[in-house]
Amino acid sequence: MSIHQAVIAASSGFIIATSPGGDQPSIPQEEVGLWRHKANGVSSGDDPTWFDFNAGQITYSYNTVARIETDANDTTQVFSLEFKGYFKPAATGIYKFRTLSDDGSWLWIGNVALDPSTQNANVKNGGAHGQQYAISGNFALTQNLYYPLRVLMWDAGGGWMLRTEWSLYTQGSGWSEWSDDFSGQIFYNGATYGF
Repeated sequence: MSIHQAVIAASSGFIIATSPGGDQPSIPQEEVGLWRHKANGVSSGDDPTWFDFNAGQITYSYNTVARIETDANDTTQVFSLEFKGYFKPAATGIYKFRTLSDDGSWLWIGNVALDPSTQNANVKNGGAHGQQYAISGNFALTQNLYYPLRVLMWDAGGGWMLRTEWSLYTQGSGWSEWSDDFSGQIFYNGATYGF
């Protein structure tokens, strides 16, 4: 069976995956990493378009080249993060994604990343909560094609954290260990700082 059929036979049955769409062979002014926006002192809540309409509240932006997570710059207890760009798989196969967050987080891959909503999110980890995981469905992705990727995270007080991970299914070996290392697989459009 081919990856384009998006069905892989496994010992326990079938793993069914869908193409997220939006794949393209190149992006303009390719830069390494995802573009990261942060708004200190304000919580976007579960609004995937908050950053589109509140650019004036963005505290700072920079690219993150290996991980999609909170980092040493995230020291305030109320803030919002958005990561935008593309995922370029290092291998053709079936992928899934997950987030671990406190408070809410959301992930979109493929066409839905360009027009996100809470209904079309691939990972739905919204709401105010302590650290918890949420996982996507399975996606048939092709090596060296660029898929739009957007991750939103917000915190409304108390503890905070975000970690984004991926796993790859290989016939015969099953699912790989979860990895938070996106090195060499995330890029953004240097002209638009995102898509």
